[in-house]
Amino acid sequence: MGKKTRQATKKDGLSRNLKLIIALSVLGIIFSSYLMFQHYSEEKDPFCDALGGGCNIVNKGPYSEIDGILMEMFGIYVNFPVPVSLIGLLGFAVTIVLSLFILKGKSLILGKKKLAHGQLIRIMFWLNLLGWFFALFLTYIEFVIMQTFCIYCDITKTTFTIVLIISWINLRYAGKK
Repeated sequence: MGKKTRQATKKDGLSRNLKLIIALSVLGIIFSSYLMFQHYSEEKDPFCDALGGGCNIVNKGPYSEIDGILMEMFGIYVNFPVPVSLIGLLGFAVTIVLSLFILKGKSLILGKKKLAHGQLIRIMFWLNLLGWFFALFLTYIEFVIMQTFCIYCDITKTTFTIVLIISWINLRYAGKK
């Protein structure tokens, strides 16, 4: 197999993987959005209750938010708690943006630094790994501390795990550095 054929095959493999990551991330955004909607909703989710899950316990419980943005303006203290589902949604959105930059062969400019597609592939992997550790921590809280499960949360975390695995596979396309 010639050098051009190998390069085309690698490019096709990366392109296919990135498109799969985008599709999975869209699914993750859908589930994360629904979880955020349910987080603020007064009603219980009937599907989760029918499965015997604790979606309402997990998604509205004490671990469903992170004390977020603390601001003190004009002597007034404001705390904006951030739902965990929003963090997941943002993680999937960033993954989509990075995937699109890589697919289009574009560089990303952050400040004075220009990040080529190899660097973006590595950044995507490390951000997804960080998000996966957060998801692992949430799984511990869900199963060990709260002793219940949320099917929507678990689908989202499974989707995130698959995205991480594909991101890890994509590291072979990042080149050496």
